[in-house]
Amino acid sequence: MLRCPQCQTENQDTARICHECGSQLGAAAASRSAARLTGELRTTAATCPSCGQSAPASAQFCLKCGKNLGAVEYGGFWRRFGGYLIDFIIVIVVSAFASGIIAVIVSSPAGSLVGVLIGLGYPVTLNANGGTWGKRIVGLRLEDATTGADIGYPRALGRYIVAIASTLVLLLGYLWSIWDSRKQTWHDKAARSVVVRA
Repeated sequence: MLRCPQCQTENQDTARICHECGSQLGAAAASRSAARLTGELRTTAATCPSCGQSAPASAQFCLKCGKNLGAVEYGGFWRRFGGYLIDFIIVIVVSAFASGIIAVIVSSPAGSLVGVLIGLGYPVTLNANGGTWGKRIVGLRLEDATTGADIGYPRALGRYIVAIASTLVLLLGYLWSIWDSRKQTWHDKAARSVVVRA
């Protein structure tokens, strides 16, 4: 049996994480990657971004699916930029296709409205639930800065509105992530969110 160094609970010899508190056990504790150790440790109870399971503040891994909850590695500027480019291409292609079809079938103003709705709905809907396809493709996730949970629709909408302001001020709101300690943009700060490596 393996005794947990955190809570002293007995675990099976083959266990990688404590079934009681979620701390690493045995060889798994010794083999944690250096990159994850340099991240910021959580100080509050967490919600697993993968499966939604609640975990105590001391848990390093989700008790249900095993996702690392103990350290956060923030998404850097260039990785995020790659995600933005992918999202831009997705929105342009889908908007052009859908609005073109609607414009032919219904009217040009209706086609324009569809394009605007796609441009708004895509980032708000997906960011409310862990991040856009662009973020996911480049290995990033958008989450609550404190709990690690999804930010939900109201905060995703607020984040989108502040992102427009971030763009209008010579992209300063986006560039802010280069020197910010948590790599947050202005819209991340407004929504109390962070972009992390998935």
